[in-house]
Amino acid sequence: QEQLKELKESGKKNAAAAQEVHLRLTALLDGFEDGKQIDVNAANQELQGIMDVSNSITSPEYNSTKNSLNTAIGRIRTFLLVFRV
Repeated sequence: QEQLKELKESGKKNAAAAQEVHLRLTALLDGFEDGKQIDVNAANQELQGIMDVSNSITSPEYNSTKNSLNTAIGRIRTFLLVFRV
């Protein structure tokens, strides 16, 4: 969190967005591991929020990372569909 704040304050918009994506995705996945019931709707909303932040990244050097994130989010959404059944 502190690093994210520093990146934002120093004007490193793309790096800050990438860090925010990492923190939010990690928190979401950690919640899956706690063994508690998953709120599928809340998880999907958070995934959309993560995608929105990712889409704000404009530097081409992050393209590979963004593609990997899109794949991961697709797999998480598939898991949530299976989990819901």
